Amino acid sequence: MRHVCRLSILAFGLVVLALFTVAPSRVVYACSCVPVGSPQEELDRSDAVFGGTVASIERVDPMNVRVTFDVAQVWKGQVVSPLVVTTTADGAACGYQFAPGGEYIVYAYAQDGGLATSLCSRTQP
Repeated sequence: MRHVCRLSILAFGLVVLALFTVAPSRVVYACSCVPVGSPQEELDRSDAVFGGTVASIERVDPMNVRVTFDVAQVWKGQVVSPLVVTTTADGAACGYQFAPGGEYIVYAYAQDGGLATSLCSRTQP
């Protein structure tokens, strides 16, 4: 009886090991940011800094979202209202999680002909 029990445990262990070996792996992203500087330092580093309200959030693809802002105040950059800023969709990939209707100060940088932001910027409610 003990022999059958040991074989069962061994067989179970081999099945579990096989599942980990055969199962497809996923790409995992992790956000790691350098500490942000003072508001003035980040203003100097950013391409645009503005305050505004989130008018809409649209998923562009599985990795990115497009956030449209009604701009209320501009501290830096060629900013018009409404303004579209992109960010990654997932906080684990350093994407900033905006809330519809939320008011934010956004520190943005130029990317692919537009503006983008991330968790690693000084962007905040």
